[in-house]
Amino acid sequence: MAEAGLPDYEISFWYGFFVPAGTPAAAMQRLFDETAQALKLPEVARVLAKEGTETAASASPAEFAAFLAQDAKLWARLVKDSGAKFD
Repeated sequence: MAEAGLPDYEISFWYGFFVPAGTPAAAMQRLFDETAQALKLPEVARVLAKEGTETAASASPAEFAAFLAQDAKLWARLVKDSGAKFD
């Protein structure tokens, strides 16, 4: 980003699972727990590493939600600072 003239931005790409609004908390927690366990498997890390991806997991669904809120602010600021306009 610094090379593009935006030194105050650190951009990273991530993957996450999303569920429909109203999904029961127990189902969401189970998906979270199972995903966290899968990310600990060496074979999963190996496959993702081939694509240049490192494994990392949020501590909880709430932490992931907080991350999403911050990430949305970053992208909103980037669009605003870029001067991009919607046609």
